[in-house]
Amino acid sequence: MASKRNVGSLMLDFSSINPGDIRGAGFDISKNVEEAKKSLESFHDYRVKKVSVNFEDSKWIFNEEFTRSNVVFDYTMISHSLKFGTTENKEELFIAVKCWMAKKLNESSITVTKARLLNLVTAFLSTKGLREHSELLEMIQESNLIRRGSKNQYNVKKVSNNVMYRFISDLVNFLEFYNRDEFVYFINDLNEHKAKIKLEKNYRKLPSFKDILTIKQCLDSWYEEAVKNDSEKLLKYFPLVLWWNLTTIIPMRVIEFCHIKRNCFSLKDGNYFITFPRMKYDRISTHRTDIEYDTLPIPQELYDLFQNYLIRSEQYGLSNYLISHKVYRHYFSDDKKTYDDNSLFNYHNFNNTIASFFKEIVHEKYKINIISINKHYRRNYSTRSKEAFISDSAIGSIDTMINLGDLRHIAIINMMMQGYDKVEIQRLAGHITEDIQYSYFNHMENWMDIEIQKMEKEFNQYRPINSTFNDNEISLLHPKSQDIFENQSKKNYINKNVEEKEYLKLDLGSCMDKTMPCPSFNWKHRGCYFCKHWSISNQELEEKRNQIAFDLNLLYEETRGKIKFIQSLFDLQFDNTENVNNNTKRDLSSTSKEIQLDIKRIAKLRSMLGVSDNE
Repeated sequence: MASKRNVGSLMLDFSSINPGDIRGAGFDISKNVEEAKKSLESFHDYRVKKVSVNFEDSKWIFNEEFTRSNVVFDYTMISHSLKFGTTENKEELFIAVKCWMAKKLNESSITVTKARLLNLVTAFLSTKGLREHSELLEMIQESNLIRRGSKNQYNVKKVSNNVMYRFISDLVNFLEFYNRDEFVYFINDLNEHKAKIKLEKNYRKLPSFKDILTIKQCLDSWYEEAVKNDSEKLLKYFPLVLWWNLTTIIPMRVIEFCHIKRNCFSLKDGNYFITFPRMKYDRISTHRTDIEYDTLPIPQELYDLFQNYLIRSEQYGLSNYLISHKVYRHYFSDDKKTYDDNSLFNYHNFNNTIASFFKEIVHEKYKINIISINKHYRRNYSTRSKEAFISDSAIGSIDTMINLGDLRHIAIINMMMQGYDKVEIQRLAGHITEDIQYSYFNHMENWMDIEIQKMEKEFNQYRPINSTFNDNEISLLHPKSQDIFENQSKKNYINKNVEEKEYLKLDLGSCMDKTMPCPSFNWKHRGCYFCKHWSISNQELEEKRNQIAFDLNLLYEETRGKIKFIQSLFDLQFDNTENVNNNTKRDLSSTSKEIQLDIKRIAKLRSMLGVSDNE
């Protein structure tokens, strides 16, 4: 019987409908088991091999090829939580878990799917096989969950909002898949808690840019020396040199770098190109079964660097991949894992290589203390030195080490600060969603600080020891410094004994050009610091040091404001990301150039005037 509608009212009369007649289709066990078995049988992922995967087994074992580690889906704890309970349809519920997992295997990566199983294990243990819901709801209210520890022991622990959100999402998704009326109110309660969760923005923790600069200097110095001496160990750390130089131009992932083929280079119209895989997509459809490739230009210097590696590594045998696993095995013969002749230089190998570099080169050769060893590398070192590398004879230190994935993110920050827009960054970095880029905002000011330090070191190299530069010193100026100082100003910008009769005295410093073709007053800064005609005596420099430091801080804050403006531009929502607003592109470009100039000015002031870090 059709419901009776009250004309002129939004109220409908459903009195003739019996709520008891409204039932879901329920969980069709035969149909779902059949689909799950087909799904497991047809499962194909170029990153994963099936080792032992049978629907009826209590464990499904896969092997993740990039890490060469087994991923085990263990249903023992699910079974154990159901064994002694009174839950109806215990066997059906257990089978439903396996069917849901088989479905999820074809929707997500192997590691994400494994995490979903662990969330279900938590739910089953907390509810005695989904029989008692109140205790779990109380734990959720207090941000607690049962988690498995390093020794496979399960304990109640505080978890973050994001972890709790994913847990509830997975549990609700499974219960809706199982589709039993007995869980309707439980699902409602879970969704109410989920709606109250305030998601946290997780920012990737990067090493300080100061530490990154130190590590890069160690790598560059080692490579130059190894090439000069034709060192036998050149190929041992050569992959790190290639990875660093390529990733700073094309911010690719480590897995993409390792999967680059040996025949990846091409030449067209006098330009060199590299073809590499893109491997961060939703794990569905062709993204799971086929690798997509991208081709981008690279400078000839980088091409020549790769060719040097290819020629030197040929003596160890043929390789399908750019980075030869056979070369790795030559230097890391203590790695006892068995490999076939055409193995991939993978994450495990890369991790061993960079861990060895930090100990052998950064700490032992260049005497840099490492205050904290990253957890990713600790298993590579002896028990005594798992926390730090400290030596009394060290000449420097870094707080922490760089992780393999960090360099790509650092490169993206550089791109943002150089005026690239969202779409351009997506193109080069292979991002799927623009929101990912927002996580870099909190690193931008650190980027500014290290750029200032780098430029300041450039200036300090050519700071005159005596009162003036001589002509030879001028000609040796580094190009990066040369674009800041005109030849005329290089001779007088610091430590010059200014004679009153030669220069026009200003409130701060002196002007070399008595005609003063430009105004001497700058409403923002009290000194004409960046004019080629300006100079200051040592005596006045010391007398007005605080005044100069004030202007330096003012310039620093102005530059920070420009960085925040760039952040706001990235925060804008575009109707069509394929067609970024031209005004926004122009603002990004002009502001980034201003920031670059400000950085050089700040560094020049610090170097020229001897302003210390705490001023």
